[in-house]
Amino acid sequence: MKVTVFTQYDMTSDMKFVVDTSVVVSGLQSSAGASRLLLAAIAERALRPLVTVPVVLEYEDVLLRPDILAKTGLSPDQTKAFIDAFIAQSEAVVVHYRYRPSIADPADEAFVEALLNGNGDAVVTFNEKDFLSPFPPHASRGVPVIQVIKPGEALKRLTWRPSAATPFASQAPSWKTSSSRPKGTGSP
Repeated sequence: MKVTVFTQYDMTSDMKFVVDTSVVVSGLQSSAGASRLLLAAIAERALRPLVTVPVVLEYEDVLLRPDILAKTGLSPDQTKAFIDAFIAQSEAVVVHYRYRPSIADPADEAFVEALLNGNGDAVVTFNEKDFLSPFPPHASRGVPVIQVIKPGEALKRLTWRPSAATPFASQAPSWKTSSSRPKGTGSP
């Protein structure tokens, strides 16, 4: 599997992509930044990420870890509500075929499967090395190319821009539960 890291890729609202867990975690623990704005774009339905059951299980596993809950400042119930809302804004993909091994990090194979089975365009991640092919370049002929971009690069390609009324770009994300966090814990 060949991985191409694009810096000049046109990303529009109809682009199909997969969001790596690292981007979701970063977006939840930051009050600003590219990952946070990418989550805001998803909340406003400007983008629809591809998800599979294994991808959602990965999100749940990572986001509900005690250390991640502490970093995001969200309760388990708020995190579950976020995951439910994220899934509702996503396009569900059924895995009909697998390419294994296809990348350097076997733990991220589920994201490749979501991308390929959903006819996706790119994986949005901070961990580009995880998506490199373990095969020499000459061995990857006829294997699909995985396009990998970072959240900041993805945002540069969007026609959508946040406004003051944008849910989740503000201090009070629209897809959090109605219970509020204690004061002094910062914004998610």
